[in-house]
Amino acid sequence: LEQRRKCLKDSEYRCFDCGQTREHHKEEYGQDLIVHYVTPLRRFGADEEVEYEAANKLSNLRTVCHKCHGKWEGIPVAPQ
Repeated sequence: LEQRRKCLKDSEYRCFDCGQTREHHKEEYGQDLIVHYVTPLRRFGADEEVEYEAANKLSNLRTVCHKCHGKWEGIPVAPQ
């Protein structure tokens, strides 16, 4: 949770891609911005052997909104 807070603060509580603010995101989606792993967690090991410290370096985290997170993950986002 500490790295999540740092990532949000470093991004000035805005989406890395589109710049949507935390406040607007909460109004639109009813939830906080997402902290996304640039290199997926699964690439840092399997099950109990995941290298969480390496995976959670700030250089591997990006603050994104729901819509941009879908793009980063390759998941189509239905229009609101």
